[in-house]
Amino acid sequence: MHPATSVQKNLGLTGWSGHGNINKLYTLGANTQSILKLRAQVYNLAHALTGSFPSQSMLSRIASSPALVVLAEDVEPVSMILEGAEACLHDVATAKAAEEDYNNLYMASQSLTAPLWESVYRDPEHSFFGDATWQVREWYGQYNLAFSNKDKEPDDHITVELEFMHYLISASIEALARPEKTDYARLCADQIAFLQEHLLQWAPQSFSMQLPHAKTALYVGTARLIVDYLPYDLSLLISLQNEVVQ
Repeated sequence: MHPATSVQKNLGLTGWSGHGNINKLYTLGANTQSILKLRAQVYNLAHALTGSFPSQSMLSRIASSPALVVLAEDVEPVSMILEGAEACLHDVATAKAAEEDYNNLYMASQSLTAPLWESVYRDPEHSFFGDATWQVREWYGQYNLAFSNKDKEPDDHITVELEFMHYLISASIEALARPEKTDYARLCADQIAFLQEHLLQWAPQSFSMQLPHAKTALYVGTARLIVDYLPYDLSLLISLQNEVVQ
């Protein structure tokens, strides 16, 4: 069964030529807070598309998001996702194709071409509830969070890990507003560590495997978003962390 909405206590990319073009995002956002908000939009978008059926209401929210429209100007997968959402909203056949794409890529748990759980890639026996599951559970616990289907489904599903990153970004936005920057620095460090220790260890591989099987712009864009944005985000985070140190 596909994990439902994720973390209890719930708390908008290639296209950029060259994965280290940090200045591009700095141009989009005038200051650090703006950059963090754009990052939150990306993770929220990826979380929604990997964890929710493409309903008309969800597609409408994506298509009408001002922040995503800004990102789409320079980020090709976001542009593809917005075009796919708009097409679904205006064409029944396209919407039906997107629904079939979602079901094949995210819901057919026994025949997934690219499994969506970290343990499957990192456990020697490629099994569920491997070491990675307990490790991410510990990460969530550090922030008093828990997967809503804990012990019934693995905690290391892509949707849950993306939501956790979104939570950390949201917390860092709040911490940045405070005069003392210790919490902000810790949150940046934890995002870097979670990317390095978990998401980057398997998610780009999973969605690279998924990409040839995605048949609609909505889900081709989603796969490319995961594959290309996560390495970029690590570089961006390191740059933001260095600003605090300086």
